[in-house]
Amino acid sequence: MVDAIGPHEKNIAIEPAEILAPKNRSALPDVMEVDLKGIQPTLHGKLVQVLPDEPDARWPLIQMSYEWVINNAKRYIYLQTPYFVPPEPLLNAIKSAGLRGVDIRLMVPEKADNFFMGPANSSYYQECLDAGVRIFLRKGQFIHSKTFVSDDYISSIGTANIDFRSFDINYEVNTYIYDTETAALNKAIFMKDLEMCEEITAESWKHRSWGRKVSERIMRLFSPLL
Repeated sequence: MVDAIGPHEKNIAIEPAEILAPKNRSALPDVMEVDLKGIQPTLHGKLVQVLPDEPDARWPLIQMSYEWVINNAKRYIYLQTPYFVPPEPLLNAIKSAGLRGVDIRLMVPEKADNFFMGPANSSYYQECLDAGVRIFLRKGQFIHSKTFVSDDYISSIGTANIDFRSFDINYEVNTYIYDTETAALNKAIFMKDLEMCEEITAESWKHRSWGRKVSERIMRLFSPLL
């Protein structure tokens, strides 16, 4: 969770109301009560960019921001998401990063929270693994984290999954933090979470069951609708 104070506070606070009444701006209250207690001291005075997105926006801003960060990563980018159904431009950016030697790691839940997202997620694994992306399955409690950290400088915490629904249909908001101290903290959290993960390899993944491969191919067809 991200608490904010300062010039971007209003942007975060007003976003839930816009989700409830996007076409009726007059219905928005003049004042909204937002609990800003427990603000992380590491974010005080840091450069933070708040990026809201909505279905009727001209551009898929959050998707484009992910593509920019991945395309410009020099050393590493570590991503966490419960749903991994990336649109083609983002998928190509991820594979391109792996192929050019960026240490790109993806952490997803070992078990999805519904029957169709499991094979939908895993339908993308083989091509990512073949491109050099490292994939980690998080065991235990289902994780809802939507984060990334890259090159010890930029990190993100937000509401958007890496999927079509978040980028094209849902109302989402992500925060981007440009700060080495915060990046180091988020990187440490990711590395700690790796202790709860099992890494899958390109070779081992090729030997998954025939039934699983069929279910993945079926769900891949419907991925833009998930």
